[in-house]
Amino acid sequence: MPSKEAESAIVHGVRVSGSGSAAVTVDFAGGDNPFTGGDVTGAGLVVASGVRGVDLVLPIESPAPLVRRAFRVTKPIASARLYVAGAGMPRLSINGQAVGSPLGAGFTAYDKRVLTYTHDVTALLRRGENVADAELGRGWYGLTDPNEWYFHAAPWHGEPALKAQLEIAYADGTRETVATDGSWRTVSGPTLNDSVHRGERFDARRVPAGWDVPGFRDRKWQAATLVAGPARPPRRRQFGNDRTGRFDRSGRGGGGGAGHPCL
Repeated sequence: MPSKEAESAIVHGVRVSGSGSAAVTVDFAGGDNPFTGGDVTGAGLVVASGVRGVDLVLPIESPAPLVRRAFRVTKPIASARLYVAGAGMPRLSINGQAVGSPLGAGFTAYDKRVLTYTHDVTALLRRGENVADAELGRGWYGLTDPNEWYFHAAPWHGEPALKAQLEIAYADGTRETVATDGSWRTVSGPTLNDSVHRGERFDARRVPAGWDVPGFRDRKWQAATLVAGPARPPRRRQFGNDRTGRFDRSGRGGGGGAGHPCL
Protein backbone atom coordinates (compact mmCIF):
# COMPACT_ATOMS: atom_id res chain seq x y z
CA MET A 1 0.00 0.00 0.00
CA PRO A 2 1.23 3.57 -0.63
CA SER A 3 2.76 5.42 2.32
CA LYS A 4 2.49 9.12 3.14
CA GLU A 5 5.62 9.74 1.07
CA ALA A 6 4.69 10.11 -2.59
CA GLU A 7 5.55 7.10 -4.77
CA SER A 8 6.97 5.08 -1.88
CA ALA A 9 5.45 1.76 -0.77
CA ILE A 10 5.26 -0.58 2.21
CA VAL A 11 5.62 -4.34 1.73
CA HIS A 12 3.91 -6.28 4.53
CA GLY A 13 5.04 -9.80 3.69
CA VAL A 14 6.76 -11.95 1.09
CA ARG A 15 6.68 -15.68 0.37
CA VAL A 16 8.90 -17.37 -2.21
CA SER A 17 8.65 -21.07 -3.15
CA GLY A 18 9.58 -23.33 -6.02
CA SER A 19 13.06 -21.83 -6.40
CA GLY A 20 14.99 -25.05 -5.75
CA SER A 21 15.90 -23.78 -2.27
CA ALA A 22 13.88 -23.88 0.92
CA ALA A 23 10.74 -21.73 0.85
CA VAL A 24 11.22 -18.20 2.17
CA THR A 25 8.56 -16.48 4.28
CA VAL A 26 9.16 -12.93 5.56
CA ASP A 27 6.71 -10.78 7.50
CA PHE A 28 9.27 -8.26 8.89
CA ALA A 29 7.72 -8.57 12.37
CA GLY A 30 11.08 -9.29 14.00
CA GLY A 31 12.82 -6.38 12.33
CA ASP A 32 14.78 -8.61 9.94
CA ASN A 33 15.33 -7.55 6.35
CA PRO A 34 16.71 -10.28 4.05
CA PHE A 35 16.40 -7.97 1.04
CA THR A 36 19.26 -5.90 -0.36
CA GLY A 37 17.43 -2.62 0.26
CA GLY A 38 14.48 -0.96 1.90
CA ASP A 39 13.90 0.06 5.52
CA VAL A 40 12.02 -2.15 8.00
CA THR A 41 9.52 -0.36 10.25
CA GLY A 42 6.66 -1.49 12.43
CA ALA A 43 4.41 -1.44 9.37
CA GLY A 44 6.68 -3.50 7.12
CA LEU A 45 9.39 -2.94 4.52
CA VAL A 46 9.41 0.65 3.32
CA VAL A 47 10.63 1.08 -0.25
CA ALA A 48 11.66 4.70 -0.67
CA SER A 49 10.72 6.89 -3.60
CA GLY A 50 13.13 8.54 -5.99
CA VAL A 51 15.43 5.53 -6.45
CA ARG A 52 15.43 4.61 -10.12
CA GLY A 53 17.09 1.70 -11.88
CA VAL A 54 17.94 -0.17 -8.65
CA ASP A 55 16.48 -3.63 -8.03
CA LEU A 56 15.33 -4.82 -4.62
CA VAL A 57 16.77 -8.35 -4.48
CA LEU A 58 16.01 -11.28 -2.17
CA PRO A 59 19.11 -13.54 -2.36
CA ILE A 60 18.03 -17.19 -2.16
CA GLU A 61 20.49 -19.16 -0.05
CA SER A 62 20.52 -22.03 2.41
CA PRO A 63 21.34 -21.87 6.14
CA ALA A 64 25.02 -22.26 7.02
CA PRO A 65 25.75 -25.99 7.47
CA LEU A 66 27.05 -27.38 10.77
CA VAL A 67 29.49 -30.28 10.34
CA ARG A 68 31.03 -32.50 13.01
CA ARG A 69 33.12 -35.64 13.49
CA ALA A 70 33.48 -37.52 16.78
CA PHE A 71 36.61 -39.59 17.45
CA ARG A 72 38.35 -41.25 20.41
CA VAL A 73 41.80 -40.75 21.91
CA THR A 74 42.96 -43.79 23.87
CA LYS A 75 46.59 -42.98 24.76
CA PRO A 76 48.86 -40.06 25.66
CA ILE A 77 49.37 -37.44 22.93
CA ALA A 78 52.73 -35.94 22.00
CA SER A 79 51.37 -33.34 19.56
CA ALA A 80 48.40 -32.60 17.29
CA ARG A 81 48.13 -30.35 14.25
CA LEU A 82 44.98 -29.32 12.40
CA TYR A 83 45.31 -28.40 8.71
CA VAL A 84 42.32 -26.52 7.30
CA ALA A 85 41.26 -25.12 3.92
CA GLY A 86 37.85 -23.53 3.52
CA ALA A 87 35.85 -22.53 0.48
CA GLY A 88 34.19 -19.69 2.36
CA MET A 89 34.71 -18.74 6.00
CA PRO A 90 34.46 -21.79 8.29
CA ARG A 91 34.18 -21.26 12.06
CA LEU A 92 36.13 -24.16 13.62
CA SER A 93 36.28 -25.67 17.08
CA ILE A 94 37.52 -28.77 18.87
CA ASN A 95 35.69 -29.92 22.00
CA GLY A 96 33.85 -26.59 22.11
CA GLN A 97 37.04 -24.48 21.96
CA ALA A 98 37.47 -22.13 18.99
CA VAL A 99 40.36 -22.81 16.63
CA GLY A 100 41.73 -19.79 14.76
CA SER A 101 39.41 -17.16 13.31
CA PRO A 102 36.97 -17.46 10.38
CA LEU A 103 38.04 -13.95 9.35
CA GLY A 104 41.52 -15.32 8.60
CA ALA A 105 40.15 -16.86 5.40
CA GLY A 106 40.51 -13.83 3.13
CA PHE A 107 39.47 -13.49 -0.49
CA THR A 108 41.29 -15.42 -3.21
CA ALA A 109 40.41 -16.38 -6.78
CA TYR A 110 39.37 -19.88 -5.74
CA ASP A 111 40.00 -21.39 -9.18
CA LYS A 112 43.66 -20.38 -8.78
CA ARG A 113 44.47 -20.46 -5.05
CA VAL A 114 43.00 -21.90 -1.86
CA LEU A 115 44.64 -20.95 1.46
CA THR A 116 45.39 -23.60 4.08
CA TYR A 117 45.98 -22.85 7.76
CA THR A 118 47.91 -24.90 10.31
CA HIS A 119 46.94 -24.88 13.99
CA ASP A 120 48.59 -26.49 17.01
CA VAL A 121 45.63 -28.10 18.82
CA THR A 122 47.53 -30.39 21.20
CA ALA A 123 46.08 -28.69 24.28
CA LEU A 124 42.49 -29.04 23.03
CA LEU A 125 42.42 -32.85 22.83
CA ARG A 126 41.73 -35.19 25.75
CA ARG A 127 41.57 -38.88 26.57
CA GLY A 128 38.27 -40.45 25.57
CA GLU A 129 35.71 -38.98 23.19
CA ASN A 130 36.56 -35.82 21.23
CA VAL A 131 34.82 -33.88 18.47
CA ALA A 132 35.98 -31.62 15.64
CA ASP A 133 33.33 -29.39 14.12
CA ALA A 134 32.66 -26.27 12.07
CA GLU A 135 29.98 -23.88 10.88
CA LEU A 136 30.50 -23.19 7.18
CA GLY A 137 30.08 -19.50 6.41
CA ARG A 138 29.85 -18.28 2.82
CA GLY A 139 32.51 -15.58 2.80
CA TRP A 140 33.46 -14.39 -0.67
CA TYR A 141 33.20 -17.91 -2.09
CA GLY A 142 29.45 -18.33 -1.65
CA LEU A 143 28.36 -14.71 -2.06
CA THR A 144 24.88 -14.53 -3.62
CA ASP A 145 24.17 -10.79 -3.47
CA PRO A 146 24.14 -9.20 -6.95
CA ASN A 147 26.71 -6.39 -7.03
CA GLU A 148 28.64 -4.27 -9.50
CA TRP A 149 31.80 -6.38 -9.05
CA TYR A 150 29.92 -9.57 -10.08
CA PHE A 151 31.29 -11.71 -7.25
CA HIS A 152 27.97 -13.60 -7.34
CA ALA A 153 28.77 -14.67 -10.92
CA ALA A 154 32.43 -15.65 -10.43
CA PRO A 155 33.46 -18.89 -12.21
CA TRP A 156 34.51 -20.46 -8.89
CA HIS A 157 31.31 -19.57 -7.04
CA GLY A 158 29.63 -22.36 -5.03
CA GLU A 159 28.23 -23.50 -1.70
CA PRO A 160 30.66 -23.32 1.26
CA ALA A 161 32.92 -26.32 1.78
CA LEU A 162 35.65 -27.52 4.13
CA LYS A 163 38.78 -29.63 3.82
CA ALA A 164 40.42 -30.51 7.14
CA GLN A 165 42.97 -32.99 8.43
CA LEU A 166 43.80 -33.54 12.10
CA GLU A 167 47.14 -35.32 12.55
CA ILE A 168 47.74 -36.77 16.02
CA ALA A 169 51.21 -37.97 17.09
CA TYR A 170 51.08 -40.23 20.15
CA ALA A 171 53.74 -40.52 22.83
CA ASP A 172 54.44 -44.15 21.84
CA GLY A 173 55.48 -43.08 18.32
CA THR A 174 52.26 -44.04 16.52
CA ARG A 175 50.14 -41.59 14.51
CA GLU A 176 46.47 -41.17 13.67
CA THR A 177 44.69 -38.97 11.11
CA VAL A 178 41.12 -37.67 11.30
CA ALA A 179 40.20 -36.11 7.94
CA THR A 180 37.07 -34.77 6.28
CA ASP A 181 35.28 -37.63 4.55
CA GLY A 182 31.86 -39.26 4.31
CA SER A 183 31.85 -40.12 8.02
CA TRP A 184 31.29 -36.48 9.01
CA ARG A 185 27.72 -35.53 9.95
CA THR A 186 25.87 -32.35 9.00
CA VAL A 187 22.66 -30.37 9.55
CA SER A 188 21.42 -26.88 8.66
CA GLY A 189 22.50 -24.45 11.37
CA PRO A 190 21.03 -21.38 13.09
CA THR A 191 22.66 -18.87 10.71
CA LEU A 192 19.81 -18.63 8.23
CA ASN A 193 21.83 -16.63 5.71
CA ASP A 194 25.08 -14.68 5.77
CA SER A 195 26.77 -12.20 3.50
CA VAL A 196 29.97 -10.16 3.65
CA HIS A 197 27.79 -7.29 2.35
CA ARG A 198 24.57 -7.64 4.38
CA GLY A 199 25.74 -9.35 7.57
CA GLU A 200 23.81 -12.40 8.80
CA ARG A 201 20.43 -13.53 10.09
CA PHE A 202 20.82 -15.79 13.13
CA ASP A 203 18.06 -17.72 14.92
CA ALA A 204 19.36 -18.87 18.32
CA ARG A 205 16.34 -21.20 18.70
CA ARG A 206 17.87 -23.43 16.00
CA VAL A 207 21.18 -24.06 17.82
CA PRO A 208 21.44 -27.81 18.60
CA ALA A 209 22.28 -27.83 22.31
CA GLY A 210 25.77 -29.29 22.87
CA TRP A 211 26.44 -30.04 19.20
CA ASP A 212 30.07 -28.83 19.43
CA VAL A 213 31.12 -30.84 22.50
CA PRO A 214 31.74 -34.58 23.07
CA GLY A 215 28.74 -36.72 23.92
CA PHE A 216 26.28 -35.11 21.50
CA ARG A 217 24.34 -37.71 19.51
CA ASP A 218 24.11 -36.82 15.82
CA ARG A 219 22.23 -39.91 14.58
CA LYS A 220 19.49 -37.76 13.07
CA TRP A 221 22.02 -35.65 11.16
CA GLN A 222 22.81 -36.60 7.58
CA ALA A 223 26.12 -37.67 6.06
CA ALA A 224 28.19 -34.79 4.71
CA THR A 225 28.32 -34.44 0.93
CA LEU A 226 31.73 -35.01 -0.66
CA VAL A 227 32.87 -32.48 -3.27
CA ALA A 228 36.05 -32.10 -5.33
CA GLY A 229 39.01 -30.32 -3.74
CA PRO A 230 41.94 -28.38 -5.27
CA ALA A 231 43.28 -30.04 -8.39
CA ARG A 232 47.02 -29.41 -7.88
CA PRO A 233 49.43 -30.20 -5.01
CA PRO A 234 49.84 -27.49 -2.34
CA ARG A 235 52.75 -25.08 -2.20
CA ARG A 236 53.89 -24.03 1.26
CA ARG A 237 55.14 -20.57 2.18
CA GLN A 238 55.05 -18.84 5.54
CA PHE A 239 53.15 -15.55 5.64
CA GLY A 240 52.66 -15.28 9.37
CA ASN A 241 53.62 -17.09 12.53
CA ASP A 242 51.33 -16.53 15.47
CA ARG A 243 50.30 -18.75 18.35
CA THR A 244 48.45 -21.03 15.98
CA GLY A 245 51.49 -21.46 13.71
CA ARG A 246 49.54 -20.24 10.70
CA PHE A 247 50.88 -20.85 7.23
CA ASP A 248 49.77 -20.38 3.64
CA ARG A 249 49.51 -23.45 1.48
CA SER A 250 48.55 -22.34 -1.99
CA GLY A 251 47.18 -24.86 -4.43
CA ARG A 252 45.72 -24.50 -7.91
CA GLY A 253 42.15 -25.50 -8.41
CA GLY A 254 38.89 -25.18 -6.58
CA GLY A 255 35.69 -26.99 -5.98
CA GLY A 256 32.16 -26.52 -4.91
CA GLY A 257 28.85 -28.25 -4.75
CA ALA A 258 25.36 -28.04 -3.41
CA GLY A 259 24.09 -29.39 -0.13
CA HIS A 260 26.15 -29.68 3.07
CA PRO A 261 29.67 -30.31 1.84
CA CYS A 262 33.00 -31.33 3.27
CA LEU A 263 35.92 -31.49 0.87
